[in-house]
Amino acid sequence: MGSGCSAPLPDLPYKDIMAMSFRNDSIVCFYASKAELEITRNAILRCWPGGIQREGPKNLDEEHPDVGEPKCYKFKLTGYPFTIGGSKENSTAVRRMATAMLFELYNLGWKLLVSSDLSRTMDVGTWFFQKEAHAPMQYPMFCIGISSYDKFNIIDCPTNLHSVIRDVCTRTWASGIQNESLDGNVYTIKFNGTPWSYVDKIQSCTSRLMIREIVGALTGYQVMLYGNTNLKSTADTFFFRYVPNQQAEQFTTVSLNRMDRLRLIHMEPNVVSAIENCVRQTWVRGVQEVLDKRPLCYELKLRGYPWWCYGEEGVSARLLICRILETMASIGYYIVSGLDVTRKDNDKSLLLFRQGAPMQARFLVCSLNSTDKVKLINAPNEVVQAAQRIFALWVLGHQVKPAAELPPGCSYQVKLNGNPWSNMMVKDGYHGRALLLGLLGAFSDLGWRLVTSADVSAKYVHQDKGPDYPLDVHSWYFMYDPSLLAQRQPMHQQYGLLYPTLPVQGGPPPVYYAPPPAYAPPPPGYNQVAPPPMLPQ
Repeated sequence: MGSGCSAPLPDLPYKDIMAMSFRNDSIVCFYASKAELEITRNAILRCWPGGIQREGPKNLDEEHPDVGEPKCYKFKLTGYPFTIGGSKENSTAVRRMATAMLFELYNLGWKLLVSSDLSRTMDVGTWFFQKEAHAPMQYPMFCIGISSYDKFNIIDCPTNLHSVIRDVCTRTWASGIQNESLDGNVYTIKFNGTPWSYVDKIQSCTSRLMIREIVGALTGYQVMLYGNTNLKSTADTFFFRYVPNQQAEQFTTVSLNRMDRLRLIHMEPNVVSAIENCVRQTWVRGVQEVLDKRPLCYELKLRGYPWWCYGEEGVSARLLICRILETMASIGYYIVSGLDVTRKDNDKSLLLFRQGAPMQARFLVCSLNSTDKVKLINAPNEVVQAAQRIFALWVLGHQVKPAAELPPGCSYQVKLNGNPWSNMMVKDGYHGRALLLGLLGAFSDLGWRLVTSADVSAKYVHQDKGPDYPLDVHSWYFMYDPSLLAQRQPMHQQYGLLYPTLPVQGGPPPVYYAPPPAYAPPPPGYNQVAPPPMLPQ
């Protein structure tokens, strides 16, 4: 197996961002301090039965090791916790470990922004965090994991919420529940049929509706979806936290299916109309036909293969999602996350939206392609200039595609020497994650908030020996949010850089996120807080 670039990771001018990657048997932390490493270490030792086999700084350049806190630190676990298969007990241990890490890091001031799939095989999720001021969590988090083809494993959830989740499942999944079990703090629901496998269209839509309705129902009990992640190259695990004074909220979903289908699941007619108009105006190949108009699923079949393509059509597909996000914001729906429910090759992300006040919003896309390309789509000049400064840190060098050769919608394209999105070049992958952290910091300084990471469009390569893998990995979607400028202390000022703020036509858009409450240290540790048997009704 190759290793890639042996140069040390760059010194980034941002101290409020970090990342953590999961790969087969290891967790790699990027730009983490001793406090974050200690949280990771304790979570592993407390939750994973095999413990840590070894740990230490990952010096990519052995002749010039990091001075001070390491930029890259690796924990190698005993066994293979982050691979498909294994016992229910091991899967539960992995999910508990991830939940404990997220809880402790949040109470240290680190908010999970997204979990991204950044390598075509081998790696699972990479978590990206940003430091912010917020109140610590009062109670530990819990998680819901999709298991096998037909189960929910609900781990450390307050017991009064079991019936809430079960009632949603009974109401939405027509085939019903086969059985339930409670083993300690693990509540398992086994369905009749296989909601997470190859099913017909109605079952596919109802399985996605079920997840959406669970998220919505839990908000009525002051419980919010915090994040979702790929931990074992299977469907996502969903993490929830208790939020005092949280009001019940409404959600809706857009599903990208097969190679050319857009499914609007149990959606209000005005929202359906807005999205259909957006698609007809944006997708250059047009809509071939409306396949289904039932209330459960309004399905558009697009010409071409927007979810199974690359190159110019791949840019158009990502731009289409960008326009859908803008349209949804204009009618009062904001992207929460891109969920992976089945991991089927020909199904992409399920886009989850939360209802709020309508606003005009702008989005851009950072698209990671092949094993070595980055494309900025719908990006203003100021963002391109900021990205160029980060690409200059890529030690192996890069080539920029001339502007005259860029496809419509693509603002900038760079080909990086090396293979940062490959599973083979491990060190290149480390540098790729450092590059993304640099882009995240630079875009944040300009007021662009990372709002979701989604699997939108990629052809898959079939291997006779080994798993199929995509030609592209996740895409990042940013929304312009002027409140981010006030919340964030720009680290670039330490380096003498002045990034211009972006002009907004017609005045600045309304604030998307309210300013967070003041942070009140010291927070409770995960092992210091017992989960409440009953959350407030």
